[in-house]
Amino acid sequence: MDPAPELNAAASRLRRLDPDQLAASARDLLSLRDEDVVALRIPLDEGTVPSLLTVDRLDAAATTVTALGAHRSFAPCPIEGNGSPECAAAFITAFGGRAFRRPLSTEETAWLSGIYQGARAEFTFSESIDVLARVILESPQFLYVVEEGVAEADLPTGLLRLTPWELASRLSYFLWSTMPDDALLAAAAAGRLSDPAQLEAEVGAARDRLRAISAAGGVQLGPVLRLHSPAEIVSQALEAWSGYHTKAIASEDGDKIVIGDPNLLLFYQNRLVPFAEALATAETAAAARTIAAMGGGA
Repeated sequence: MDPAPELNAAASRLRRLDPDQLAASARDLLSLRDEDVVALRIPLDEGTVPSLLTVDRLDAAATTVTALGAHRSFAPCPIEGNGSPECAAAFITAFGGRAFRRPLSTEETAWLSGIYQGARAEFTFSESIDVLARVILESPQFLYVVEEGVAEADLPTGLLRLTPWELASRLSYFLWSTMPDDALLAAAAAGRLSDPAQLEAEVGAARDRLRAISAAGGVQLGPVLRLHSPAEIVSQALEAWSGYHTKAIASEDGDKIVIGDPNLLLFYQNRLVPFAEALATAETAAAARTIAAMGGGA
């Protein structure tokens, strides 16, 4: 009998993008300059729960960045017109998917659609798109590298394999401390990160893109990118982030809600109440509203 393959696995833990990663992700998401996203260089809090100061700074930073209007380029219709539900849906898919670094789930699409509908009842189309952008920039899916993984038949019970999107984010934040670029996301979408040989080829291509930028004087590279092979880079990225995993905030289990991370649920307060009420029994919905009331309005 062949020996069981060695698995690189570790217990999950919660981790937020650090100030440089958060600012760089917003910069690259919106094609802005470094000076445009300085407000998003928000220090990490001690412990898991963000402080009220961090919450206020995040909201102010998202407002500042949204005011630049760069997100509006993701809308496939004239932003100053009356718009349409179809245009808003396309914006949600495009901007939300890029910000979350993966395709949106059905629940996320419904959540953001509800945000838009509520905003559109009071504001113009362009203002409603701005509201969506602010919500997305303040969402846990943007602020955290969410790795839920997928169960597969060849894995022991309880172990999950990274999805191609999760692997793209892990590699990207290890390589250049920002979100995946278009080429790496395209590789994830095409399934080219699932095969070890293709994964090494994509990492090699990303490394070469950075080396070209470095040669032009645009960036300084550390020894890993300057000296190591794609296989060595992949190995170091997986080892460095082997325990990098975030829990779902809340998920559905039959007719109940399972709270995955109560700290984040408390942080986002009533932003998550519509999601919770859509899934919950009367008792758990009441509990969600109680949690929201503890922290005030969104």
